[in-house]
Amino acid sequence: MTENPLHAIMHPRSVVIAGASNNFLKMGSIQAMNLLHGGYHGEILFLHPTEKTVLGRPSYRTAAELPFAPELALLTTPTRVTPGLLDDLGKRGVRYAVITTAGFREMGPEGARLEAELSDIAARHGMRFVGPNCIGVLNAHEGMNLTVCPYTDPPGRLGLISQSGTYVAQTMPYLRDNGIRYSQAISVGNATSIDVVDCLDYLGNDSNTAAIAMYIEGIRRGREFLATATRVARRKPLVALYVGGSQAGARSSQSHTGSLGSPDRLFDGVCAQAGIVRASAVDEMFGWGHALANMPLPRGRRVAILTHSGGPATSMADACERNGLEVPEFSPALQSRIRAFLEPTASAKNPVDLTFVMGQESFIDKIPELLFTSDEIDAVLVHGMMDTGFASEMYKVAGHIFGISREDFIKPMEFDLTRLLELPARYGKPLVASNFLREDHAAETFRDRGVPLFRTPEAAVKALAALARAGEFRKRTEA
Repeated sequence: MTENPLHAIMHPRSVVIAGASNNFLKMGSIQAMNLLHGGYHGEILFLHPTEKTVLGRPSYRTAAELPFAPELALLTTPTRVTPGLLDDLGKRGVRYAVITTAGFREMGPEGARLEAELSDIAARHGMRFVGPNCIGVLNAHEGMNLTVCPYTDPPGRLGLISQSGTYVAQTMPYLRDNGIRYSQAISVGNATSIDVVDCLDYLGNDSNTAAIAMYIEGIRRGREFLATATRVARRKPLVALYVGGSQAGARSSQSHTGSLGSPDRLFDGVCAQAGIVRASAVDEMFGWGHALANMPLPRGRRVAILTHSGGPATSMADACERNGLEVPEFSPALQSRIRAFLEPTASAKNPVDLTFVMGQESFIDKIPELLFTSDEIDAVLVHGMMDTGFASEMYKVAGHIFGISREDFIKPMEFDLTRLLELPARYGKPLVASNFLREDHAAETFRDRGVPLFRTPEAAVKALAALARAGEFRKRTEA
């Protein structure tokens, strides 16, 4: 089998950038700065027709003047000069490229002609490229960021394939706020040379990627996509947001990337056959992908709910049933063990409703371990594990009464979550959480350690249902 070209594109030992300048507002300059200061250790060269230095580094006027043939070229150049530049790079020996330049097939017949010219040039030189009309690529594990947004988080376990550049780059602050981290991300753009199927095959074999999220507007190689997705989903969970199934979505994707969508029911069939979990919104795609990348898949649909509030407990229980999950009443024996750590007014039946509690022992240590070790459940949902965030709210009224500093008031209330966060991997059961407070030590710890944390109980339930669907597909393929 021919090696996937993305192996070379996502792991280059040298990159030449055409389109960067000393104007830091230009797209190519922003991409170059992200590569220069993102932790990439390979060699970086610049091409510019007039500037002798770009961003403090020497620049070459033409591809022929380059001291050697770089492994990868990044082109963010005017549309009409891009084919000629690609040809020059091919003659110099460059075999891989990322072309972020827009203005091709998505713009009409003349753009389609120029895009065909790119294909002809690449074929003549044995080149493969990502794009055109994309936002670039990111390999977080190697600090190789060719997008327009800095990636400042540690590398993660979620791979992204996107026919939208925005969902690769401009979402990075949103992902950071929610603890979602990329392993690698690929903006395919018009997918002229490298398409979603190539990306899926590549990420399916990437050891740093545990789950794959896909934003899809249209698929050209339907049979290959189905076969590749089915093969990959046996090893790694897949989640997809497909927006080409409606008339409005299909029309928009045609002008966006030149993609042609298929009816929704057809993509539903593909998902059912291939084992793809289908999301209905961007936040689901990212949130479910994050959960799938960081949590073990449940062996069944039986869920334990743990909270200190009756409202969220009931919301979670109701949402579980609506999403095909089960909330079984615990056996008398398990209830008895749980009740040893509850107040008389609390419920041990499932949901486990502690009612109001500030201490750590029951909520963080004892009851979670009882739930994870029980053979009566397959997954655990928690709501309201908050410590310093709630303490900070309390301090607004209590600080002046007790004459204590904010730090001295809040610090003793921090939970030690070490034992809790070890439970999912130890027992092979997922933990999914929700919490209304974001500025909170417990919430920050969840995000730092990869525990999927959602803003509402219902969102947490939907993510767990996605895990359950992926788990059922895995069981079918292993049978």
